[in-house]
Amino acid sequence: MPAQYTFYMKNTLVVAALCILALVVGAWLYFTHTSPATRAETAPAAVATARDVEVTVLDSGTTARTYAVRKNYAIYDAAKFAEIWKAVHGADAKVPTVDFTKEYVLAVFAGEKPTGGYGIQVARVNDTDAARMIGIELTVPGAGCMMSKAKTEPYEFVSVPATGPLTLEHRDVTVTKSCN
Repeated sequence: MPAQYTFYMKNTLVVAALCILALVVGAWLYFTHTSPATRAETAPAAVATARDVEVTVLDSGTTARTYAVRKNYAIYDAAKFAEIWKAVHGADAKVPTVDFTKEYVLAVFAGEKPTGGYGIQVARVNDTDAARMIGIELTVPGAGCMMSKAKTEPYEFVSVPATGPLTLEHRDVTVTKSCN
């Protein structure tokens, strides 16, 4: 074997051994001399903690009159609240008092349904650091349910505490009512 080839082989082995040694020492230093907080960038992102929000039901029913399509409203002032309330209950209806400096109203409408047995409700409200999640439950009649043959327009009005600049999001969940 030529002397030059042997020289290159020895140098290559020495360099490879030094690289492996550097990797082992680096890994040992990283895992023994850094705190878990320092390694947080490699850990999975933290899951936002949801906080339950108190919900006060103002009214619910099955005849929303002019709200025949599925719709949600966040109402932040008394004038808009009175407008929607009277559209549902009639022009002479007494509007509940809501302190819009401390709370606001969520109005949810299921839309026109072919029979009785349908419903809608704000089942839960949760806040995270970035969003307020509104959980809306839509109820449909199950097999064997006795219900009126009249068309209905289910709705619900609730008040919730006012919040800072959170994004409002909602999730609809459909639940079949068991009547067996």
